[in-house]
Amino acid sequence: PHLETDVFQKLTDMIAQLPSLACVVCDESINIGNPVEALSKMAEKKIRAQPRKSLLPAKENFFGGVRSLDESLLEKIVFDKQSRISEFEKFQCLQQWAERGSKGSVQGTEGISKVESELSEKISTTITNLAKQLDL
Repeated sequence: PHLETDVFQKLTDMIAQLPSLACVVCDESINIGNPVEALSKMAEKKIRAQPRKSLLPAKENFFGGVRSLDESLLEKIVFDKQSRISEFEKFQCLQQWAERGSKGSVQGTEGISKVESELSEKISTTITNLAKQLDL
């Protein structure tokens, strides 16, 4: 319990200094499951309190944020009813998340592997479905 408390406190302090880490902590703790459920709840609370800083970090501190979220968490976090995030910020989140998926792809259509093509299609479908929820 002492180590768990120390880790929880350290992560809380780190997120206070760099809110975009909340997305990383949330994503990783959700993947681990029950033993670190308190971490994911804390991270979600921090994201709700500071959605812009958490999801859309400044360019100079570009670490974490919406780009670090797994597809399964994207909708849950960005479209959280308890969050104070604007529709425009939701749009920016979807845009940045989609850009994350396109990093490192080959330019043009020739040479794109089947996996890259499938990933691109999956990202496109996810973004299209979530964009329909925006009220711009």
